[in-house]
Amino acid sequence: MLSYLNYLSREQVLPFVSAYILALITSMTIHEYMHARVAYSFGDDTAKLSGRLTLNPLAHISPLGLLSFLVIGYGWANPVPVNILKFKNKRFRLGMLLVSVAGVLANIVMAFVITGLYVLAFAKTNIAYGIVENNMLALFIYYFFVVSMSMNISLFFFNLLPIPPLDGFNFLNSVIPGDCKFLKTCRQYGFSILIGFLIIMEIFDFNILGTLVSFVEQAFLKFWSLIFA
Repeated sequence: MLSYLNYLSREQVLPFVSAYILALITSMTIHEYMHARVAYSFGDDTAKLSGRLTLNPLAHISPLGLLSFLVIGYGWANPVPVNILKFKNKRFRLGMLLVSVAGVLANIVMAFVITGLYVLAFAKTNIAYGIVENNMLALFIYYFFVVSMSMNISLFFFNLLPIPPLDGFNFLNSVIPGDCKFLKTCRQYGFSILIGFLIIMEIFDFNILGTLVSFVEQAFLKFWSLIFA
């Protein structure tokens, strides 16, 4: 977020920061809620008993993780507790598979819907940006839509990385036998691998995530532009 502030005027800072924080909290809350909801649908009430089967952001947001996200662009929410032994009919693998993808699917659906709202509210109503810029509420909504689009798509791709504790690893863990050497290595060195991956991306400016986000975002924009044409 901090890198964007250099391009904003003094009047734009407050609506942008407010919109960014709201988009971040909303994206992370719905992501974690969907993990809890799908686990509960399989009979696991662990998240519910922990107060996590709710859309209240206070139940999901980690203050340190949120601060890290705002400062360096990477952060985390409080992970939802899941007990596969409580899954109905012993559908352990199917349950874990669906729980692991529930969060990222929620993010990509959010991105798709918000892109449609953005196109409908701004791109297809001929609202000049100069008019929006002079209206704090309109500017806040504009920034919320723009930030939410890219943020939810970013969370979708980032969480699909097959590195613990990300959802991509949990997905692999649900479809690959537990004695797989790759999974064992990931479990043992997962956090170090994740930190190393992030450092390498920063050092070498390896922005494949940004490329993927931009591609999907443009595809969504084009789709909704055709729908509302």
